[in-house]
Amino acid sequence: MLAVEAPDIVSICTPDETHLAILDLCLDARGLKAVWCEKPLATEADAAEALVVEYERRGIVLAVNYQRRWDALVGRVKAALERGELGTVQKVVVYYSKGIAHNGSHALDLLLDWFGPSSNVQVLGSHLDFTADDPTVDALLRFGNVPVYLIGLDERAYGIFELHLLGTRGRMSLTAFGREMQWHVPQPDPRAPASQELGPPASVTHDNHQRPALAAALEDIIAAIHCGQQVRSSGRSALATLKICRHLALQAAEGRIPTTSR
Repeated sequence: MLAVEAPDIVSICTPDETHLAILDLCLDARGLKAVWCEKPLATEADAAEALVVEYERRGIVLAVNYQRRWDALVGRVKAALERGELGTVQKVVVYYSKGIAHNGSHALDLLLDWFGPSSNVQVLGSHLDFTADDPTVDALLRFGNVPVYLIGLDERAYGIFELHLLGTRGRMSLTAFGREMQWHVPQPDPRAPASQELGPPASVTHDNHQRPALAAALEDIIAAIHCGQQVRSSGRSALATLKICRHLALQAAEGRIPTTSR
């Protein structure tokens, strides 16, 4: 197909462990302008980094499907953080299932986008509910000055993706796999007037008038081809996410913490 059709854009939506080989194959495709790769970018960080560098050298746009970066509802969370509406973020708690790279990386990617690089990674536990080399990890990390708790649940019971940000001016949550945002603000505690408690949530959900994230991503990729602008989720940003995931997985594999198959 690459040789005969010479496509402008290739979409890679194959199993995680096949991404590297297909990305490498696409590099030599005649006339290729962009690749739209499913997340995670790959399962091996070093080989992925070499490919990212080569895509950049050849001027081929490499976008990775962390689609929440294009999601309008998630964008409202980022804008609220940038405006300081949550105050000082005290802690973040993430619930996820089905592999730190396969699904947990969605949260890590957003946290990198919102708060910058991570540090002080401490794995607390893990279990296997996806593949042997992609454990679902419990961990404590720090993004900038923000402590983040990753709590991995078993996909075989049910899938989950929730992200809760607790600031000095309230609590903001993405629930229902990012389809709903809840915003709690402090109010006087009727039982203790000198104290405050979080009030009932104001909820916002996606509606039919919002532009789908994938449509926004495609527009972003086309703009990157024609105008040279950076896509919101690039090979470089996805590589940073992958490196954190691999670090967490390797810590779990080295037996520093208990890993069970449940």
